[in-house]
Amino acid sequence: MGKYNLHVDDVSIEAVFNRLGGVEGARRLLRGELVLTEAEGEPLLSFVWTFRTTAAEPTIVWTSPQFKDWFGGIAEGARAEELTLRKLARRSRDAAIITALGDKEVAAVSWADFKSALAEKEAEGDHTPIIAYMLDVNGVLRAVSARWSGDGWYVFVCSLNDPIGWSAGNQVLSRPPAEALA
Repeated sequence: MGKYNLHVDDVSIEAVFNRLGGVEGARRLLRGELVLTEAEGEPLLSFVWTFRTTAAEPTIVWTSPQFKDWFGGIAEGARAEELTLRKLARRSRDAAIITALGDKEVAAVSWADFKSALAEKEAEGDHTPIIAYMLDVNGVLRAVSARWSGDGWYVFVCSLNDPIGWSAGNQVLSRPPAEALA
């Protein structure tokens, strides 16, 4: 018998804590610093396409008030030479997506990159929702998403701690990993 006799249904809470690496591991999980992934099954992200960026302007008809607060006045930033779109295989939260991409450096794109991806998708007639990660005016990584609604793109932002997560089928924009550029 373990040190603690606490169970939920037939699951030992002590066993869960031990699997997480003890109390500190549980704290890291709750802070979003530790990400759990499924041991088997399909990968979280599947490749869709890599494309060269463009200066074309997408049809953005609305940005959320939060976008203006977090990104208002931010420079467009340098445009990457190439960007990659991946498809989200199952509902997931930001920490797991960023881990699947490799790290925050691969995940983070500029506003110019995001607009380039929207323009490319618009030109191709691809109106699949898109998620990206950008640094705000204070250098905090934020999730940015866009949805097409007949007349153009609607752009939303949220913190990385959003408990709802993202639906399967959304596309995720990132820079290609360094080894893909070698």
